[in-house]
Amino acid sequence: KGKGGGSGKPKAAKAVEEKTKRPAAVALSPRSKNRLFSSGVLRVHLKQANGLMSADANGLSDPYVVVQVGQPKQEKKSKIIRETLEPKWNEKYTFKGKLADFLATGLALRMYDSDEVDRSTMDRMAKDEVIGDVTVDLDALKNAETIEVDAPLSTQGTVSLAVTWLNKQEQDAATYIQSRVRAMFARRRVQD
Repeated sequence: KGKGGGSGKPKAAKAVEEKTKRPAAVALSPRSKNRLFSSGVLRVHLKQANGLMSADANGLSDPYVVVQVGQPKQEKKSKIIRETLEPKWNEKYTFKGKLADFLATGLALRMYDSDEVDRSTMDRMAKDEVIGDVTVDLDALKNAETIEVDAPLSTQGTVSLAVTWLNKQEQDAATYIQSRVRAMFARRRVQD
């Protein structure tokens, strides 16, 4: 037998062959197909970031995040948090579409340092600087309603978020339950 581990093939050829193997196709259940191709909403809860790169002379940054997802691309921008490397946004965004389209693109986050505007002339003194980015894989949403993510940025630091998928039927049920709970609390306040 040769040095290739018993198959007669050299190790390099065997390694290339293993890398090119494709996983067997997995049949989707009717529930999974319905989940993938039905319309709904992707809810993104941008929580916070930690350990960001400093971009300003004071050793801090003025971070904000641009969130992009879907086909066609949908985009949202967070508020700017001034002078910090540990921003807390606690912002929620909703994107409408099909889960399959969101899975195809992933959730792209690009973090910027906001640079000042000269208030007297309203001219930008400098261009906002990218201080990190990451694309979050959303494949776990095929089988889970919500995923919690602490994603490492391309430069340094992490961004924390939760992503939830609700198809139209789940969204309608959630809205109905919320309205019933609000009505129940409203009746209790009136009775008290």
